[in-house]
Amino acid sequence: MSITGCLLVKNEEHLIQGCLDSIKLVSDEIIVVDNGSVDGTIDIAIKNGCKVIYSPNTIVDEGRNVYLENVKTDWVFVLDADERITQDTADTIINACKNAEKDLMYFITSKFEYIGNGKFSESESSSRVFRSHQKIRYDVSPIHSSVKSSIQRLGGKHKYLFAPIHHLDFLHGKKMSEKRMKYRCYLENVIKKSSELNRIWFQYFTLATEYTCLEEYDKAIKYYELSELNYKNTKKLNDDKLDRVRISISQTYLKMGRLDLAKKEAESIINSTSRFIDRAFYVLAEIEIRDNKLNKAVDFCNVALEHNPNSIFMLLNLASLIDIVNPDKAIVCLEKAIKLNSYLLNPLIYTPSEESNVFSFQACFLSTFKSLFFHMARCYREKSDYKNEKKWLELEQEILKSSLVSRHYP
Repeated sequence: MSITGCLLVKNEEHLIQGCLDSIKLVSDEIIVVDNGSVDGTIDIAIKNGCKVIYSPNTIVDEGRNVYLENVKTDWVFVLDADERITQDTADTIINACKNAEKDLMYFITSKFEYIGNGKFSESESSSRVFRSHQKIRYDVSPIHSSVKSSIQRLGGKHKYLFAPIHHLDFLHGKKMSEKRMKYRCYLENVIKKSSELNRIWFQYFTLATEYTCLEEYDKAIKYYELSELNYKNTKKLNDDKLDRVRISISQTYLKMGRLDLAKKEAESIINSTSRFIDRAFYVLAEIEIRDNKLNKAVDFCNVALEHNPNSIFMLLNLASLIDIVNPDKAIVCLEKAIKLNSYLLNPLIYTPSEESNVFSFQACFLSTFKSLFFHMARCYREKSDYKNEKKWLELEQEILKSSLVSRHYP
């Protein structure tokens, strides 16, 4: 079994080394497709032994098929320049590929989208770990393209894999407002020209997300509803996809303060087997907090964790609600969250982010949550363990200090 690491870049000299260090943990070879860099990106790739293909005329994600055409190994692993993995993730990916059944063609992997100040949203990707095959290619979308459609046409099966990718893009001063405008224009043009009914629902969904990022919530709701309508028209209904739209509508209404509508959308999900059920319980818990009904919020967190014991944000949320009344249980929740996401102790994620962050509204942290360190310290204070209280408070100060000076990627 062999794996090729693939990377599409343009002017990423400050980011690419850390990315390549991560890809090397998984890959037997690395292919870098350069989309027209004028800085030192190519030199760094060459020094790291990568195969570099210069492709300046491809538009954004169109360049991804260039590296697929040059892969000779059994599997493909895709990472972007502003993403990182740990050794645990690398080991999980290698073992999964090594032991995959013949009809298993891709893994849906977990992803943490950091938004600064130690917070993040959780998402998944189906285009990061997949088999090398001459008929597996990215679709024609210039942004957010995917290999999933081509794999499904082959009848390929998949599995979920907890192998977190850490996305750090929003922490280091890129001009996100310009990026948001660029993506929005692309999406609007794609929708106007699109004849692929099976894909247009997702373009509407992504456009709605862009408007949410811009805090234009009424437009966001409009496009989320178009996304839901167009998906239903495909007649290939998948409850997870519908629930993805519904929970986004619910969280948008929550941002708008329309708690009645947020609750209605969230309640449409909680009786399903959806992978978005913990996000629905987050909305319901936050509504109870705003009504000063903390015990009900605790109940919603506990039920969410019964459905998904590894929901990191729900572990942190529950701890924020019970750190005084049940510090021992809160400590267990916080320690488990750290075990599931070691980046919770990484100074990088505590760097403040820019306002125009497409993942901010998807983050599911209750208004009671302050920080991992705050709640851990408060737990130990309630236990009269002042030594450990001091330890966590000092660790927080150390990490925050490091985050202010560590503004370059590792």
